[in-house]
Amino acid sequence: MKPSDWFGVAVRVLGLWLLVLALESAAMALSMQNGWYEWQGVEPAHFYSVALFYFLPGLALLIHARFFVNLGYGEPSVEDPDDRPPKSSDVDPG
Repeated sequence: MKPSDWFGVAVRVLGLWLLVLALESAAMALSMQNGWYEWQGVEPAHFYSVALFYFLPGLALLIHARFFVNLGYGEPSVEDPDDRPPKSSDVDPG
């Protein structure tokens, strides 16, 4: 794998991690709203806003990971042999 491929994996993992944090914050807000957990001085709306703060960038990183890779590494060149599918003459039939 090329470094740009590894960077794409890292961007997607970071996006997934942000979605997990958003789910955790939303679960905390729901547990406070339902009375399962009490935290003095903090409203569930705080946790909902934190969940939204994590959810939006996480979703953007997952959906637009290729954009961020191209932003960091530049557009892949058409002549790059690693980006082209193999020709039928390059594949070993046996």
